[in-house]
Amino acid sequence: MPDTPRAKVVEAWLLGGKGVRAAAEAALVGSDADVQTFLTATLPAETAVDNRVAVGTSLARGGKGTRRDAAAALGGGDAAIAAFLAGGFKTAIAEDLRVATGIVMATGGKAVNRAGNDALNAGTQAALETFLNDGQYTARQEDMRVEVAKLAFQAGPEVKKYANRAMSGTAADIEWFLETGQHIARARDQEATKIEELVAVVEREGKKADAMTKQAEEASARAVKAAAQAKEAAEKAAYEAQQAEADVAKSGRAARKAAEAAKGAADSARVATSASHAAVQASRRAAYAAAAASQAAANAGSAAAQAYGAAIAASKDAAHATAARDAAVSARNAAARARSAAAAADHAANAASQAAGAGSAAASAARNAASAANSSAAAAQAAGVAQSEAAAARREAQIAGANAQIATNAAGMAQSLANTAAKSARTARDAANSAADHAEKAATAAEWAVAHAGQALEHATKSTEFANEASKAAKTATDAVAEAVAVEQAAREAEWQRLDQDTQQAVEETRLLKQIEDLERAELAEKRTQASQAEQAQRDLIAQAESALKAGDMSRAAALGRKAAVTAMRSKGTWSLEAARFALSGTDSDIHLWIDASRQVAQRQDDRETSLYLARTCAPDIADAATRALGSSDPDAATKFLETGAIQAAATDNRVTVGRILAANPGKAVKLAANEALNAGTAQALHEFINVRHEAAQQEDDAVATAALIATGGRYTKAHAQAAMEGPEWMRRNFVASVQYKTALLDYDSATHIAAMQGAIAAAAKIAYKAQEDAQRAQQAAAIARNAAAEAQQWATRAEQSAKQAASSAQQANAFANDAEKSAASAQASADRAKQAAATARTAARSANYSANRALDSARNAVASANAAQASAASAHASALQAGKDARTAAAAASDAHRIATDKRTAEIAAAAKKAADDARAAKDAGKNPADTPDNDTVKNDLPWWKDVKWWANATNWASIGTGFLSAGFGVAGLFFPPLEVVAGGLAYTSLGLSAISTVLTGFGYGWTSSEFKTSLGGTALGLLTFGQSKWIGALGKIDGKVVAPVATKITQFGHDLISPVTGLLGTLGF
Repeated sequence: MPDTPRAKVVEAWLLGGKGVRAAAEAALVGSDADVQTFLTATLPAETAVDNRVAVGTSLARGGKGTRRDAAAALGGGDAAIAAFLAGGFKTAIAEDLRVATGIVMATGGKAVNRAGNDALNAGTQAALETFLNDGQYTARQEDMRVEVAKLAFQAGPEVKKYANRAMSGTAADIEWFLETGQHIARARDQEATKIEELVAVVEREGKKADAMTKQAEEASARAVKAAAQAKEAAEKAAYEAQQAEADVAKSGRAARKAAEAAKGAADSARVATSASHAAVQASRRAAYAAAAASQAAANAGSAAAQAYGAAIAASKDAAHATAARDAAVSARNAAARARSAAAAADHAANAASQAAGAGSAAASAARNAASAANSSAAAAQAAGVAQSEAAAARREAQIAGANAQIATNAAGMAQSLANTAAKSARTARDAANSAADHAEKAATAAEWAVAHAGQALEHATKSTEFANEASKAAKTATDAVAEAVAVEQAAREAEWQRLDQDTQQAVEETRLLKQIEDLERAELAEKRTQASQAEQAQRDLIAQAESALKAGDMSRAAALGRKAAVTAMRSKGTWSLEAARFALSGTDSDIHLWIDASRQVAQRQDDRETSLYLARTCAPDIADAATRALGSSDPDAATKFLETGAIQAAATDNRVTVGRILAANPGKAVKLAANEALNAGTAQALHEFINVRHEAAQQEDDAVATAALIATGGRYTKAHAQAAMEGPEWMRRNFVASVQYKTALLDYDSATHIAAMQGAIAAAAKIAYKAQEDAQRAQQAAAIARNAAAEAQQWATRAEQSAKQAASSAQQANAFANDAEKSAASAQASADRAKQAAATARTAARSANYSANRALDSARNAVASANAAQASAASAHASALQAGKDARTAAAAASDAHRIATDKRTAEIAAAAKKAADDARAAKDAGKNPADTPDNDTVKNDLPWWKDVKWWANATNWASIGTGFLSAGFGVAGLFFPPLEVVAGGLAYTSLGLSAISTVLTGFGYGWTSSEFKTSLGGTALGLLTFGQSKWIGALGKIDGKVVAPVATKITQFGHDLISPVTGLLGTLGF
């Protein structure tokens, strides 16, 4: 662009945030004085506002150090905020990364600690982020293998078998064994279960509870800080709205601030919900620890009862001395292990108590956030004239209110469950310690009996004493099992309540997605060509400007032309975009030339670029047609191709596609619409079916299928189906085609885990009843020693009853184990179905990503060419002025230079299209799909975010123009081998492709000055999920490697960190 004041305004528009852009547009259509006012006063003020919003909205995401320094900057004024964004944040983020690493290490094993120490010793941000993003999970897999190996060494035969099978499998097999498989095996081992196994479970679940508690505490702290900032922002917005009164510019600014404040409040409410949910998870883990500790207590109590019985037998008959000695060793070992279990249970109890506190604080923050959001909405409404901003603020306030209610409910549930879990864990701790006391006493008794074996010293008295102690130990065992049953039920109830809360949150999120999707669809329909209805106002302005130009009213022509050019700056065509910016940067003569000629030249060139994009991404027939159009001498040939030619060229491929859709046995509505299209037989009918009618019919079929699963599915399937029913149409398509198999897997996994836990407890019950039998046999022996035959018979009868109860518990344990195995087999079948569905969906996702990647590549090339042409024009313009030419002559010189560059690019486009058509034909002949490769698993966005200002400006162009290419591609033609059996019309993946491109501009909403900070904060390394040992990981938001950020970032700027897992799974496409 030329070096002029207006060019500086255009540059500010390119690099600024929302406030700067709005003010820049007003200046560009104003006078030279307006331009100077903008550059000297408005630009610094609006940049400061954008900067403050950028820092304020970060509080829901930042760690303790970032929250502290950001709050200090916000309190220090505009200069402090600018310094913070200019690099002051780096120290705080480095501190937060170190703290996060320490937290992860505190709940990790040896491998996690080794990897964490390596990262801390390296000391770089990259090393710490690598550990938090990836290294900790790899190391944790190593630690899990060590856990399994230890269990295999010291466990019963069934647990050993399961452990060895897991060690031969994948990381997923290892985790399944530790979470579920070992409990199934323990149900089968029954009395062969060793107390060391149970201690390991208590310790593992205690660590999990601790990790989730730390997540809850961190989320709670973030929510409190963010809610406070949202409240402050809302108060400021309200004050400014009152001051604005009827001033359009001021009221617009105030309304935008209010909308941003409401959005921040909504995010802080989401963080609060996350805190409460993490607290629930901590409670569940503490409950599992309590259940295992109770089982360990039962095991120790049984060892005590056996030792007392052995002592009675040995004191009378020396032949039993060896058995008594062994029983004493077992009892002492059981006592030591029970004390270890008690200590671990106490740790879990403390974690649960802390989690309850975190959930309570989060609920208070959520209520404050909702209040702030409502204040912001009121402020936006008070601004009066800025209705769109007011509507956005009201929407965010509703979202914040809904999330606050969810967070409050979740916090209440979390407190209740955490208190119950803490109480249960402490009860289990006391039971384990009591059982340890009994076991130690029993060991002492057995050792005494060995020392006096066969002497029958005080036989009747000692037998009675030992028998009474055995009864106490047995009671400890049976009481512990009863507690374990209650605790397992509470943990199960926590799972369902957490699912209910997740579902409520997901329903709110999917409704929001539906609203956003409706808006995007409307925009997509308007952006199919550059001559869309959305540009009607621009065309009217141009028509008026042309009339003024012909009438010789040059001043009016320039004024109207500037307004039209400002509108054109939002164009998705790079040549039109650059032409408008160049014109706005210059004089009235440049605007006149834009009205008269350069605008049409740029439009035609954009159509050529779009045609080339289609040649590079579509089937051979379309590519050939594009090549012919681009090689034509008709300047409007590309435009005609986009309007009608592409549809005609796609007819054969579309007919094949419709046949494939019918062959896949679709629902009634799709089948009817497809047959009608085939019967019509025209290219237009086929095009309309694929791009319009197929989607509508598929929506009807998917709604029926989703409703059926709500009625018949398991709890997880129902939850996801309910959320999908409220969301956009592509979400139901994804649910029916793929996610339902994953949720069935969740249902079966849950059933497997429940049955496994119940089976393990039933096995512990057998041990407890065996302890009762042993104690009753001891009482029988003592009665005989006292010559109380009748009493001895009573004890014998009770012992037989306990033996029957033990046998019944053994049968229950086996039945639960069988149920768990059946559910596991069903889970595997669902997993296989899910893999098949994912393979098909992956092809669809890759096709969309391929198009998006090609769109970005095409955008880069088009931007480079347009920039080069404008550079030539700017150079010619400057040279003419230096040579003393007038403005009109200089503008003409610029136009000639631009035409030469454009002609060169036109020839390049024609050659590139021919090569693309040849490549497409060769791929089709070879039966290859160029889109179906791992390179297209994601939209490529691994770009340097803060390279320089020029790069930033180009990046904004790439993303904006890339969405234009992608919209055109899905509007007029089919992809390579489009997998439309999965996605009606491809629009599900198109929507996410558009969103994926837009995430290239993470910090764009707040302008160039905040981009590095927002990007540094936006990664997953400091995400809440980092603290919870969950494998939600990735450079831009993944769940187990599945891309979800495009969906998540539509809901909240913090993406995957704050959305419901139900929404996350429903939004996971293609993997």
